[in-house]
Amino acid sequence: LCCIFVALFWGFFGLICGLQFSIFKKNRYSTLILCLVLPAVFTLLEYIRSIGYGILWLGSGTLLGPHWTLGNPVYALADSQMFLSFSSYTGIYGIIFLVILVNFLTFKILEGYLNNKKIVSGSLIALLAIVVCIYGAGFILIRKQTVEDNTNAAKKINFAIIQTYQPTSIAPSSTEVLNDFKQQLNLLNQVAKEHTEAQVIVFPEGSNFFKNIGSILSGKQVENYFTQLFKEAHLIISGSRIIDSGGLAYSRVFSLDTKKDIISYYDKRLLTPGGEFLPYPIALITGLLSRIPALHFGNIITFQVGRKKVSTVNFEGQFSVAPIVCSEIMSPGLTRDATQGADIIIGMASYGIFHGKFTIIKQNLAAARFRAAENDKPIILAANVGYSYVLTGRGKTQIMAPDESPQILTGSIAISTGKSWYNRVGDLPIILTYLLLMASINLLTWFRKSRRL
Repeated sequence: LCCIFVALFWGFFGLICGLQFSIFKKNRYSTLILCLVLPAVFTLLEYIRSIGYGILWLGSGTLLGPHWTLGNPVYALADSQMFLSFSSYTGIYGIIFLVILVNFLTFKILEGYLNNKKIVSGSLIALLAIVVCIYGAGFILIRKQTVEDNTNAAKKINFAIIQTYQPTSIAPSSTEVLNDFKQQLNLLNQVAKEHTEAQVIVFPEGSNFFKNIGSILSGKQVENYFTQLFKEAHLIISGSRIIDSGGLAYSRVFSLDTKKDIISYYDKRLLTPGGEFLPYPIALITGLLSRIPALHFGNIITFQVGRKKVSTVNFEGQFSVAPIVCSEIMSPGLTRDATQGADIIIGMASYGIFHGKFTIIKQNLAAARFRAAENDKPIILAANVGYSYVLTGRGKTQIMAPDESPQILTGSIAISTGKSWYNRVGDLPIILTYLLLMASINLLTWFRKSRRL
């Protein structure tokens, strides 16, 4: 059902292509018009598709908006530093336009050769000019960013990532919980002994470290534990499932100053359908076919959407971080909103529900590269049953775990306190530009036809 729904948007693009070709086929400027209209159509459909995925899996935990960019064609270009650089200005929706434009002109050239049309030369010249401009602009932009990086390289943050391997379980036994906690505790103690320079320490999504240590020790004992573990103040970031006084569950991220207390928290906003809440379509199907009531299943896994849009945490006036939890990295707009005023994006993920499938890990990594480049902010991501990594503010992979085993990753990452163009304005200007472009060209064509009649 999901694949059929997602494929419909590319099917609509094919249908619109046929309509547009029929409208402009007698126009001497048809190639010029179509090379502007069709990329705009495809880009807008991709934008709508990112909204449609949330509507398809609508449920109590749905956050409506252009968030689910799963399968976006631009992610295939995540290894290209040139396109990553472009995204700091245009986001992924500016890059899609360029990709479709180049493909359309290539198609016109092949069509012309097959039909022996003279139109080939014009399309070929246009294609070469556009490709030269893209690579020329990309070269200039990369050189500019390299100079900026060398200027800002002096300011660095030391980090430690605690990677765990704890398979997902709806109702883990007390033995499983204790073993998971011991694993985390041993890794944290290793960081405290061997990497005292680490200023920020990151646990994966849903690690429950603070929750578990709080269930064993009293409040004062917890405070003494962290005070004795670290001589200087450190920022530790860990997530857990919490239930508030009203009985509502949240996937919450806590930020702890080891010399003070919990200084901030952030509740995950973009929840995963089927993993963190039960979508209405699935609740309907399971209600009809299963003996186990869907309501019972929903009560076990249902989280609530977080209310705070900005997740930025300022630590001791030294640097600011913004936690982004797992699927939230798929949303350009949500990541941009949550990281306002931050120097670093803290990614937290758990792939236990997917059994560590590398396909989903690779797609999330591609999305993370674009989120880093779009906002000009490095990403430090801690994973459970996956690969932890650190990305520079240009989307380059600085360090990545060699495997999924429990381990720590340490190092330093350069930060920039500036803002990219995309971080300032987001997707709205470019989406409005495509809408105006399509509307103006189609209205102008309709007006000219009506005058002839």
